[in-house]
Amino acid sequence: MTKRFVKTAISALVLLVLGGCAWTEDTVEVSYRSAVPGQSIGADGKQVTLKVTDARIQYKGSIGSKTNGYGQRTAAIRSTKPVGEIVRGAFVQELTERELQVAENTDLTLSVAIKAMHNNFLISGVVLEARSTTTLVVQVRKGGDTVLYQDVASAVYVENGVLTAAGDSAARSLEASLRDAMAALFTDPAFIDALIRA
Repeated sequence: MTKRFVKTAISALVLLVLGGCAWTEDTVEVSYRSAVPGQSIGADGKQVTLKVTDARIQYKGSIGSKTNGYGQRTAAIRSTKPVGEIVRGAFVQELTERELQVAENTDLTLSVAIKAMHNNFLISGVVLEARSTTTLVVQVRKGGDTVLYQDVASAVYVENGVLTAAGDSAARSLEASLRDAMAALFTDPAFIDALIRA
């Protein structure tokens, strides 16, 4: 009897915490903080044309959704800036820290297609986790036609034990997945070599 009461009380508490504002949209700031120390790669002053496209199909216009106590998606979670601007800002920061200059109409083009950048909340018993995915298709071209590099930079970040299925938790997890995807790209020798050779 006591175990059943405790279990019911825990379930009720979870529903209350997760479902409190489940139908009210959240708008949050998603920031980028580099995990890779910036340093010259031997291409100081080289100009790069940066093109970023939001090619997402899922969660277009948002970065995820809240979740109620039954695990159902509810209100949208949106970012204060479009996802394309967030990713572009991350690339500008990383390129600038490596002494490259972002400019228009140059001989070197870095194209980035955002295929995924969103957060999902998952409930396992009474434990809530924020799972964020960032997937970027990256291409480096010289002279418009010659492809020097093409690959996918992707990362999944899982934060366990989050307190609420709301915007602040989603933003924190999403920031980490973007950081990890960018770290994978900017530590890829083939990508760095393409920037140097172009």
